Amino acid sequence: MIEMIIIIIAFLIIVLLEMKNIISSKNKLKVAGIFSFFILISLILSLLLSMNKRPLSPADLIEMIFNMLGVK
Repeated sequence: MIEMIIIIIAFLIIVLLEMKNIISSKNKLKVAGIFSFFILISLILSLLLSMNKRPLSPADLIEMIFNMLGVK
């Protein structure tokens, strides 16, 4: 639980520090969208790893899809 709080605080600090650069950029919406996407993905992966839950590997995901379709 403590690790998750530390991760969230670290991400908040990163976002606050980078907001100045995002606001001063030419394409604010585009930059903010890309930045938000990468921060969100990184945050989700970090939280999953801190809970000792590994995200699925691409091979496991493909195998799961084939099993759902009935292909063996």
